Amino acid sequence: MNRAAFGGTPEDAARLSALGREAAVDLLLDEAERAAAVPLDADLSDLRAEARLKARALEGPSAAAERRRLLDQARDADERRLGAFRGAWFDRMSRGPAPALEKATLFWSQHFTTSRLEVRDGAAVMRQHLLLRRLALGDFRALLHAIARDPAMLEYLDADRNRRGRPNENFAREVMELFVLGLGAYGEADVREAARAFTGWSAEDGRFVFRPRLHDFGSKTVLGRTGAWNGDDVLDVLLEQDAAPRFLARRLLAFYVAPEPSDAFTARIADAFRRNGRRIRPTLRAIFLDPEFDAARGARVSSPAEFAASLARKLPGEPQPGAFLARACDAMGHALFAPPNVKGWEGDDAWIDPSAILLRSRLALTMVEGADADRSGAFRGGALGGATPRRTRAFDVASFLAARGAVDAERAVDALCDHFLAVPVSAASRSALIAYASERLVDGDSLALRGPKAG
Repeated sequence: MNRAAFGGTPEDAARLSALGREAAVDLLLDEAERAAAVPLDADLSDLRAEARLKARALEGPSAAAERRRLLDQARDADERRLGAFRGAWFDRMSRGPAPALEKATLFWSQHFTTSRLEVRDGAAVMRQHLLLRRLALGDFRALLHAIARDPAMLEYLDADRNRRGRPNENFAREVMELFVLGLGAYGEADVREAARAFTGWSAEDGRFVFRPRLHDFGSKTVLGRTGAWNGDDVLDVLLEQDAAPRFLARRLLAFYVAPEPSDAFTARIADAFRRNGRRIRPTLRAIFLDPEFDAARGARVSSPAEFAASLARKLPGEPQPGAFLARACDAMGHALFAPPNVKGWEGDDAWIDPSAILLRSRLALTMVEGADADRSGAFRGGALGGATPRRTRAFDVASFLAARGAVDAERAVDALCDHFLAVPVSAASRSALIAYASERLVDGDSLALRGPKAG
């Protein structure tokens, strides 16, 4: 549950454990597939285009100022709408019925990166997210072809600058390096030839547009294959390369299992990807049922989004609003829909420098204690998804421990560690926690907390 989704309570784990390993994996993936088939409601109107049309119709001495006002209002409304959309995604991650789907969508959003800071069209960013969510467990070929024609992706990778006689290589290079093959599996000549195949691909009014007068219809040679290729042809040539299954397998394993998966594990998953016709669901199933999946326990560092969603799922009571969790992740360097560059976030150990650890601790305290615990204001405000945390106490520690019969500090520590941690703490850490708990807990049936800073 921690790795296929965002964790859960011991009761959730018991429900899956009763099914057995294979049935439990199938249940998580069944829930994900059913949810992916249900379209999400979203306002995808082009607010900025509507504002531009109104602005063009203005006349008179005050027209210039009124145009600026209309455009500024549309920009702010677009930001607020995208912020609400992002908060709703965090709500689904932290309390939704199909967390495995949201986890897969998180993976693909970091594999096919696009930044709303450069696209500057909230509707296009939301459409891309809905595309990734809908195809997150489906056919990778269909997903690749769809994302290559996605308006937000085309704008982000400068596809509109790619035209016959003046090819722009940015889109073709990133498709090869980051989406399908990885570094070392292609040459510079392949990039130049592939870029010619993608000439004329563009977007207009939120939809894909092919402009024949800008397309190079000549012969191209890409990875040893020659023909009058267009962009779709090149994508299929890339998928036929032996490097493609290995690259996708390694990327999936780095996200779900460990940053440096073994060559043998990678080869098994690449083979599963091939045998299953490049379908994503059976590839994930092969990962979750592989013996090496368990052996890699505790091998990767969760991202801030995973950390926040997992903590929300494990805390009893009403989770914090998704908009607040999104803002907290911004502060921790994980602003979804705004990656630092086309490669996305560095991840793993980069998530746990001293500043990041402090912010994770502050988030945990804020979620347990309520708004007053965030005295620094680190997780408040912001144009995208700003929200203050709930003021009600999210985690009644005393009731939680009493329900588990934890009537002394030692059993309290064990109950909390069992609930929140996937990897056992060391003997030294356990002793230190017991000593701390002994000072903060009053033994007895109620195991009441001593003082307002009980932690």
